[in-house]
Amino acid sequence: MSTPIYLAPGSTARLRANLTPSAAAGTVVTGAVAVTSNTSRAGSTRQIATLPYNHTVGAAARP
Repeated sequence: MSTPIYLAPGSTARLRANLTPSAAAGTVVTGAVAVTSNTSRAGSTRQIATLPYNHTVGAAARP
């Protein structure tokens, strides 16, 4: 589901997420993506951001 990104202190990275709803076209979908810090030395995790989203499902793309 996710691929870890390891960052040195003060560095940055871009996160990409593809949201694929299973709802019918025209349905409003809401949710949140959580960004979590996992410090393997400490063996604990910490949520550092919650990114809310909402969108209206469009018609399926035609091949």
